[in-house]
Amino acid sequence: MRKLLLFGLLIFMGKMTLAQSIEPAKLIGEWKLVQADMVDQVRSSLAYRQAMGEQREAMDYKIKRLLENTFYHFQDGDSLHYTDLKEGAIVQQYANFTLDQDTLLIKESSKIKKAKIVELTAARLVIVPILEGKEAMGKMVFEKVRP
Repeated sequence: MRKLLLFGLLIFMGKMTLAQSIEPAKLIGEWKLVQADMVDQVRSSLAYRQAMGEQREAMDYKIKRLLENTFYHFQDGDSLHYTDLKEGAIVQQYANFTLDQDTLLIKESSKIKKAKIVELTAARLVIVPILEGKEAMGKMVFEKVRP
């Protein structure tokens, strides 16, 4: 029982350390999406596995464009420039960002997107989008390409 309690306390302390150690300055730089659980979910879906020819190629093309063209560029202060795919086109988005402990808040005019920061090192950023107040079922892994 004591070991279980100690283990729980260590996990809690680890989470508290992560939440307290995230500073906006650590995010500064350009990050490229290198892996996303949603891509893995698509590739393992029945629709993807049963797709043939042009249909499969079209799905692969969208996945490739997503991975090759998703960048988050956090700048000094609170500015964020990032790319997004809208109706197949790559568009540049501008927003402001803040941190609330381990939660990244991206503010675009009238809407706020949220993501939990799971990991943040000098070279790697892992986030989990928060949709309707709940963590989504997939991580997004970014690697730093420029400071």
